[in-house]
Amino acid sequence: MADGIHIRMTKKDADKLLWILLLFEVFLVVVFVGDALLDVQSPIHKLFNLDSEATLPAWFSSLQLGLVGVIFLAVWVGVPEREPGLRQFLLLVGLGFLFLSMDEAAEFHEKLTRVLRHVDWLPQFKGGIWIPIYLSVAACVGWFTRRTIGGLCKNRPLEMVFMLSGLALIIVGSVALEILTHMFWKDGQNPALYKIEVILEEFFEMAGASVLLYGTILFALRNHHTLSDESGANAE
Repeated sequence: MADGIHIRMTKKDADKLLWILLLFEVFLVVVFVGDALLDVQSPIHKLFNLDSEATLPAWFSSLQLGLVGVIFLAVWVGVPEREPGLRQFLLLVGLGFLFLSMDEAAEFHEKLTRVLRHVDWLPQFKGGIWIPIYLSVAACVGWFTRRTIGGLCKNRPLEMVFMLSGLALIIVGSVALEILTHMFWKDGQNPALYKIEVILEEFFEMAGASVLLYGTILFALRNHHTLSDESGANAE
């Protein structure tokens, strides 16, 4: 594979990073739970509130998604022109995750829902009209790059397991639980259940992004041959 942007990291480093990220996410949840139990509207509440935007958890999720996008684009740089399918896949996915990172920080999907809510001929959707739009785009990208995805599942099974598992956790948190919230708990009649849902939703999103980032790093390391022989054997 052609030289590109190399990541000087071993699999052991990636393992440590994953655990650090997951522990930090547990810390964010613990702080949120403690603040909820104390029920004090303090600066800590505003900073660590899982059920709000422009907070530390939201920034953290945005950062992880952005890193995933950057790594995919870094790998794309090093893929030779003779592999157009892989190049298209890496470019689309990389740009897609950069967009999701921006969306997480700028609340674009919320603004899109507020705008399209006033379009009479559009069907209303529990959780926001952004959900079917985003899922449709993702499905189109998946269909368009299905052969490349199949090849990666065959040739990079470990990396794909982590990436797909992380993506699944993100979808469960950001889509499935979001829909359930709007169906059952958004009316404020079950505040305890609503807070539990918020914790699960945000933790799944953050943890999913961490697992996805871990798989993406392993994928980048394999494709750029920056692992040592010993680490490479462990990655198999």
